[in-house]
Amino acid sequence: MQRIGKLWKDTRHNLYHKCYKETRTFEKNLEHRLSGIEENEWKGFLEYRQKEETKDKEQGRPIGRGKLFIITHKKKMARIFIPDARVVSVKAIVNLERQDESSKYLSQNDSLAQVLGKEHPGRVRALGAGPCPTQVFDNTARQLSGSGEQMKSMRGGLQN
Repeated sequence: MQRIGKLWKDTRHNLYHKCYKETRTFEKNLEHRLSGIEENEWKGFLEYRQKEETKDKEQGRPIGRGKLFIITHKKKMARIFIPDARVVSVKAIVNLERQDESSKYLSQNDSLAQVLGKEHPGRVRALGAGPCPTQVFDNTARQLSGSGEQMKSMRGGLQN
């Protein structure tokens, strides 16, 4: 189901950018629709894409894990028996992101990791069951091995 949703979203995105041009008027853009799309459906689609709410949703930048956690856990967190726990975790994430802009971006020390603690081995919170930490975060072991090779080449240069 997730794949179907992604394909549908990508198709709508491609259709909009293929047929819609900013330089044309709304009426001209209505005329430039693909065959097989009814005029009233195309008009509704263009009106939806022109709304400010829709433009705000599509910001063009990646969303941080802290924000993603808040969005995806709203219902679950509302059912927590201790309401203060829900408020504390949401406020803590928001406050950390306000204080430090770099904590918004995906890293092992982002706002979500600071509030909820260190990641468990083999999984990454708020990203589903698929990715593991070495896929999401830069592998520090790989970085260290690269610096070891640089040291060897520098030693070789000094010995010559």
